[in-house]
Amino acid sequence: MKKWNWLLTWGFFCLAVFADVRNTDRPLKGEWDFRPQKVWEIDRANGAPLARPAELRAAQDETLVFRDFDQNVSYVFDRDGKLVNSFAKQGSGPGEVDRYLNCFIAGDHVVVGTPGALHFYSRLGAYVESYENNLFARFPLLFLAGSEFLFTPQEMGQPQGDRVKIKSVSLHSTQEKVVAEFPNPGKGQANLPVIVLGLTPQVKIAVDPKAKKLFYGRSDEYTIHVADTEGTRMFSFGLERMRKSAAEDEKRKHFETSGIPKERYEKILPLLPGEMTQFLGIQAVGNLIFVYPTESLDKRQDRIAVDIFSANGEYLYRAHLRFGDKSPLYTHVEKMALMGNHCYALLQDGSGRNFLAKYKISLPPAR
Repeated sequence: MKKWNWLLTWGFFCLAVFADVRNTDRPLKGEWDFRPQKVWEIDRANGAPLARPAELRAAQDETLVFRDFDQNVSYVFDRDGKLVNSFAKQGSGPGEVDRYLNCFIAGDHVVVGTPGALHFYSRLGAYVESYENNLFARFPLLFLAGSEFLFTPQEMGQPQGDRVKIKSVSLHSTQEKVVAEFPNPGKGQANLPVIVLGLTPQVKIAVDPKAKKLFYGRSDEYTIHVADTEGTRMFSFGLERMRKSAAEDEKRKHFETSGIPKERYEKILPLLPGEMTQFLGIQAVGNLIFVYPTESLDKRQDRIAVDIFSANGEYLYRAHLRFGDKSPLYTHVEKMALMGNHCYALLQDGSGRNFLAKYKISLPPAR
């Protein structure tokens, strides 16, 4: 009898742990204050001021990589703010790139994506090798190991299917494998011809290597799916939260600073959603799950919103990361990298000065 009682207790425990969780938009423990304290800042690289830095990435050892789009070069800094190297300069020579589109961390490597290839560099910016890859068909969501990455197949302008599929592929092989799939909130809609962060629905994914879990979802629905690293689904969690409307002037303002010709973006504007996405990204932080909700389409924001969940998907805290004591400093999720109790951010002050800074932050308890 005791054996059966134990089995029943274990069964109920498993159901409790792996049941889907829907939270109201009221955190169980209220607001959290990260209390950021600046450790250092730098505003120059190779003797030149940072001009238009963006796409900050951090490796596990907190080596930092970002692109200066006005200088057409990427930089590597160490965790102490020391310049290590510059790399991926625009050009056609060895280690140079013809058209930079994005950057990814792949274990001990940094990967720069161009329209037709993925270029691998060492963690310190030394060129290693390149692989052919159509970035518009196979955009890496997450590198697993070596040259293997996850992506979501899509075709611009084509109707979307019933389910979203996440596939894995190795650049050493053409074989693709479905790792995970889930109901598509955009079923029947056409894939949009342009990506606008915070407006265009995108699949977002994160990994917790210690817990061996994947977290993924499509940004227009506040549902995060949890699976093991083999793709076996465990449960999902999310928030009951209304999507914010995206005003026409906000969308137009975004394109006015994008470099896209006016005659082209005026044709695109009517095709764009009237609502913002639910979130911009997902991250595993210790035993917590951080989701970065969409608050604005502005590329310069004076705070980063964070929803903080337990490992079981309970909505614990609502928070905002703010930098600057007396006057606001502007940044964006794509210009921030949170690593343990350190936060790195590309910031801009009121005078337009750009700089990279490191902050020490206070993290909440797991429960």
